[in-house]
Amino acid sequence: MEMIAERSLALAAMESKYLYICTCEMHKSVFDRWVVHRIEMSDVLSASEDHIRYLPFKQVANEIGGHDLPLLVGCGVFKSKILIGGGVKKIPGAHPSPASPVYFFETDTTDRKLNQKLKLGSFPPFIGGKAQPLLVEMKGQLYALPGDEMKLRYDSHFERFDPSCEKWSPLARPPIWDPDSPYYSTPVGSGYVITDTSILFSRQATPVFRFDITKPNAGWSVQESLCSGKSFPFRGTTLVHDCVYGGFIIFAIDIEPENSNYDGNWPQTRFPRILVYHMSQDYGSWTDVATVELPFTDELPLIFQEPVSYNLVSLGDQRVCLVLATFSSPISSGRWEESEMMHFLVTTFKYKTETTMKGTREESPISFSFSCQFLSNPVIFDYNIQQHTPSPATEHALTLGAFLLWIF
Repeated sequence: MEMIAERSLALAAMESKYLYICTCEMHKSVFDRWVVHRIEMSDVLSASEDHIRYLPFKQVANEIGGHDLPLLVGCGVFKSKILIGGGVKKIPGAHPSPASPVYFFETDTTDRKLNQKLKLGSFPPFIGGKAQPLLVEMKGQLYALPGDEMKLRYDSHFERFDPSCEKWSPLARPPIWDPDSPYYSTPVGSGYVITDTSILFSRQATPVFRFDITKPNAGWSVQESLCSGKSFPFRGTTLVHDCVYGGFIIFAIDIEPENSNYDGNWPQTRFPRILVYHMSQDYGSWTDVATVELPFTDELPLIFQEPVSYNLVSLGDQRVCLVLATFSSPISSGRWEESEMMHFLVTTFKYKTETTMKGTREESPISFSFSCQFLSNPVIFDYNIQQHTPSPATEHALTLGAFLLWIF
C-alpha cells in the first residue's frame, strides 16, 4: 500500500512532464544519426504488475542523420532546448578533427500535442572544438567542459554561454589541460559532480578539481581533502541532490564487472548497481553511504549486465529515475536479436536518509543511513532501429542524455 501511495504522488508530480532520451547511432559507410525519443512518465509509474513490462517506443520526437555528423558529441539541456554539440569530425585519410557546431531540439512548442516533432536548429558554436563536452546549465548560463576520451589535445577551452549576449566566452583552463601544471595528464577516466554552484571532476590518477561559478576569476582549485586526495571512486556523470541534513547526496552507477582472482577466465559479470555518497557542504569530506541493487534481476535480460550507457534523472522530492541502454544486432556475438535493437530499462525509486551530525550542518555526519523504495517495476522500452532508418547496418548505438522536461 505504501508503494501505491508513493507512486500516486509521483504520478501527480509528473503531470505534463515527459522523459526525453537522446541516442546516437553509428552506421556503416560513415553515416550517423541522432534521435530524440519521448516517453510519458505515466507509462513508467503506472506499472502495477509484479513483473517487468515490455513496451515499444511510442514517439520519436525528432532526428537528424547524415554523413557529416561528428562522433563523441556532448548532450545537455539549456532552458527548453536539448543541445547536442562538439564531437570529432571523421575525415577519410586524415586525423580526426574536433567539432565546434552545436544543434538544438526545441521542446517549447505552440502545440501541446505529444506527437508534434521538435524544432531543430543551430545554437551558437563553441569557440573551440571539443570531444565529448560536458554541457550543463547553472544559474541561467551554460557551461561546456572538454571531455575528450580519445587523447586528443586540440582544445583546452572551458567555455560559458551568456544568453544575454548569445556568445561563448573562455574560462580558466582546467589543470589537466595545462602543460605547466603538475596534473597535466591524459584525459581518461572522467568522473563528474555538479552542484548548484560548482563543477567538480577528476581523471584517472588525479585529485578532484573544482570550479566555483560564483568566483570565475579564481580558476580551478584542488580539493586535497576530498576522496583522500584521489580521484572520484566512479566514472561518468552523477546525479546530485541537496541533502536535508546539509551537504549533497550523490548517485553514481557502477557498471564494472566483479573483480576476481585471475584463473584464465573472464571476471564474473553482474547487473549495474547504484552507488550512493555524501559530500559535505564545504566540499571537504566524502562518505560512502550505500549500494543499491536493481530489482527483479532474476527476470532482467542478461544483456543489461553490459549496458552501453546509463543516465540518472531527478524527479524531485527525493525521487530518481534510472535509464540503462543496450544495443544488440544479429552480428553481435551471443546476442538474441534478429534485428538491430536498442533496449531501454527505465525504473524509479524514492529514497530517505537519516543521520547523526557532529554539530553543524557543514560537518560530516557521524553515521548515515539510507533506504530506498522502487516506485514501480522496471519497464523495458524496445526500439527497432532498422524500422526507422534506411541507412546501412548499425555498428553501435548508445544514449547521449536523458532529461525530464515540461510539455509547454
